[in-house]
Amino acid sequence: MAKILTTDQYSIFVTGISAFLRAQGHDVVTCECSAPKILAEIQEENPDIFLFGASMRGNHSLNLLKEVRESCRDVPIMLMTNTIFPEQSIALGGLRVNGLLLKEGDPNDILSCIDTILAGDIYVDHLITHQVYLHSIDSTKNFSLLNSALTQREWEIVELACNGMRNRAIALRCGVSEGTVKVHLRNVFQKLGIRSRSELIVAKIGMAPGSQEMRCP
Repeated sequence: MAKILTTDQYSIFVTGISAFLRAQGHDVVTCECSAPKILAEIQEENPDIFLFGASMRGNHSLNLLKEVRESCRDVPIMLMTNTIFPEQSIALGGLRVNGLLLKEGDPNDILSCIDTILAGDIYVDHLITHQVYLHSIDSTKNFSLLNSALTQREWEIVELACNGMRNRAIALRCGVSEGTVKVHLRNVFQKLGIRSRSELIVAKIGMAPGSQEMRCP
């Protein structure tokens, strides 16, 4: 059986999942849902799995997981959530999340996920896999529309921004003013319905069927 560290912003989830897992013979440790507390408990308890109950609305949970993964590269992460967007599933893959489940699923899926992670494999709820598959089809169909919606210059700036360059560096690279870069990014955000660079990175990963090697002249 496994030692599992679990947390969620809602105590009712922590209470329920802890009771269920303990009934199956697992050793369960709970902690406060904050990055400092989680990191401290991982360091102290050395769990076999970190089970994170999360709401995927907004970027808070993704940012928390990123912080955990950057500090604890080897701990297996199992995420349970009520809802998740396909783009977020793709981003979670980049964070090397080992298990991904919907909270509304069959309790036996939780046990299957744990067993799969302990065996060194990846487990993704079949409903989430189906959503990502449909999203990939839609993304491929809509890519030509997206490509035509963004100008060549906007694509160039998207590529550089997603590679981590700040506005001033992009402006120098492309031979334009920093204000012009801001205008282009604002237009891109409006066209894609996003509000931040982190959302831009997720959108680019999810929408592009292949890597877009854009370069400023």
